[in-house]
Amino acid sequence: MTLLRLHYQSIAEARTMSGIILIISLLTCLLSPQARAQSDRDWRQHIEQQLLQQWRQQTGIRDDASISFIGISHQYQLPQCQLPLTIDALRPPLAGRNNIAIRCDAPYWVQNMAIQLHHMTNMVTLKRPLASDQVITNKDVRLARLDAGEQTKGYYAAIEQVLGQKAKRSLRPGTVLSEDMLSLPDLIQRRQRVTIQVDRPGIRVEMPGEALSSGHLGESIRVRNLQSRRIVEATVVEAGLVQVR
Repeated sequence: MTLLRLHYQSIAEARTMSGIILIISLLTCLLSPQARAQSDRDWRQHIEQQLLQQWRQQTGIRDDASISFIGISHQYQLPQCQLPLTIDALRPPLAGRNNIAIRCDAPYWVQNMAIQLHHMTNMVTLKRPLASDQVITNKDVRLARLDAGEQTKGYYAAIEQVLGQKAKRSLRPGTVLSEDMLSLPDLIQRRQRVTIQVDRPGIRVEMPGEALSSGHLGESIRVRNLQSRRIVEATVVEAGLVQVR
């Protein structure tokens, strides 16, 4: 009887020891570099997927895009969380730098971090130098696929948008063109004789005038009516022609 009791006790102890060994093995796997690396990839992928999905829904853009984490090493791990992570942002994500807060509700903690949203798209760039006031032609520009998140001043997406405009200052080859660098050429020069056209419902009258300032297409300038000597505001509609509405 004593031998039988010892036999069962040995079996129970063996099972207990096996359970302990199994638990230790699982913990070892969870704490291993491979497991930590997998966990690290999981939270990064989760954040990237959530932000890119929100950005694509907001913009309708399906171009190449990705997320990078600013100032965070590849070895960094978030604290443990028993529930899915929540991403809070002050505004919808945009191409470029964004500040977000990663929140866990069990146990509660918040981690603030900065991310960069990279969006690769076509931009108009210079093939050769441009002098100040030089008018842009097809020979001066080309399309290049670059990261929109790095263009804080904006960019042009089509070559047709810049043709005929002139440089406000000297520009180097490779420059990504933006609105602050270019201006429309003047169609009317100061003191130039122009035609003033009055265009209103049921009436259209034309009279000679003199431009008191230069102006480009769509710009409002002051013009002197040479018949009445009155000064009026008129809009440049083409070379030598302004319109009063």
